[in-house]
Amino acid sequence: MTRTVIIAGGGPVGLLIAAELRLNGVPAMVLERRAHRDTEAFSRLLHGRSADVLERRGLLAGLGELPRWPAVHFAHLPMDLAKASPDDYWLIVPQNRVEAALEDHAVALGAEIRRGHEVLAVEQDDAGVTVTVRGADGEYRVEGAFLVGADGGNSTVRDAAGFVAPPRGPSWYGLVAQVEGYAGPEGAGTGPAGLYGVIPDEGFHHVMTTEFARDTPGHEVPVTFDEVRESVLRVAGAPVTGGRPRWTARYGNTTRLPDSYRKGRVVLAGDAAHTHFHAVGHGLNTGLNDAVNLGWKLAAEVDGTAPEGLLDSYDTERRPVGERAVRVMRAQLALLHPLEELEPLRSLFAELVELPPVVEHLVGAVTTVRYPLERVLPGDSAGFSPLIGRPLPVLPKAAVPAVHSGRGVLLAREGDPRSPGSLPGWADRVTRVGIPAVPELDAPGVLVRPDGVVAWAGTDDKGLTVALETWFGPAA
Repeated sequence: MTRTVIIAGGGPVGLLIAAELRLNGVPAMVLERRAHRDTEAFSRLLHGRSADVLERRGLLAGLGELPRWPAVHFAHLPMDLAKASPDDYWLIVPQNRVEAALEDHAVALGAEIRRGHEVLAVEQDDAGVTVTVRGADGEYRVEGAFLVGADGGNSTVRDAAGFVAPPRGPSWYGLVAQVEGYAGPEGAGTGPAGLYGVIPDEGFHHVMTTEFARDTPGHEVPVTFDEVRESVLRVAGAPVTGGRPRWTARYGNTTRLPDSYRKGRVVLAGDAAHTHFHAVGHGLNTGLNDAVNLGWKLAAEVDGTAPEGLLDSYDTERRPVGERAVRVMRAQLALLHPLEELEPLRSLFAELVELPPVVEHLVGAVTTVRYPLERVLPGDSAGFSPLIGRPLPVLPKAAVPAVHSGRGVLLAREGDPRSPGSLPGWADRVTRVGIPAVPELDAPGVLVRPDGVVAWAGTDDKGLTVALETWFGPAA
């Protein structure tokens, strides 16, 4: 049987999954319907947890100096990020730059990228998957051990594999354009017809509109500048009197969350797994964290080294995060349309988002991740370290090489007699690293999974053994 994992979708999520598989020696083939990389960007924000993901693989520095975005919004009600936790921040970086860095990373690790190849149909059995693909030379079939659907909100894989994902709530329709010589309304605002934002950039304006209760032309229909001008007029109430578009795109969908992220040998990630209203980069950022959670687990499953239930833990850990993102985005939609009826509620929310605890809660509702990993450990969960189930809060310098390689890491505090010793039986999967005392890691020993999540922390040898067996399999 082939060991190749086929990935539908060559956006940031699919490319990061391919790279994670290659770090673990598993062949990865990415099928992307776009013939070329995007030169422009839909999303321009990367939140702190996603920056951590890229840093753990040594990719963040390659994106250059990234300014911080000072504020985010909830249903177009601005929130000052200075009132949130210091860990909750947004970096300004166009999505196409992130995608380019991830593609170069995946290719350098040996992933195969097939651009201009579109998935048409999916078949699976106990032995693997067969995917029908349309490329420049016509249709062909390719076989793989697993298929990952990272092909966006209108996912072909999700529908072809039979995932149940009925639409929820209202639909929306929007346009994005980069316009040179723009002349028209600027800033951001809301109106009865929808939302708009016009932000000046280097040599152009970034124009974005969102409309509700309006049919979306098919995604295959080219976007015209007239369509952009008419949408701006409807939502901003003022005309665009000049400009030349250098890039345009259309988006629109309804909220969807599948009943499961996995169906046999087909797994969903990114927008295919949680389709929701786009605001401040939540789709991209939730998807990148899907990717690092899935990659190492899928690799272990392909290699036959995964402990029982490891791949299923992707669904149990990430689907609640997707469900929370969907709920938060639907709450924002509920505050946006119909706007004239919601003004009293919006006025109240405008007062609430001036309060630091409210800002911290609303921001953390999407950015904060905690998995209940203590459920697999012996003892009283009330006594477990608060580090468990959360991303590693700081990356000690000594651990950087092991973390960059995608291995599990056991951090042992040097000079502390309670620190865990060597790892007989797991040294082929987990690297022990001695580190000095670090205030953020208030435990003599910390076991970190390949996705950067703390699986165990403390001094209990029995708990460490259980965590090692749970996430990395029995001792060799």
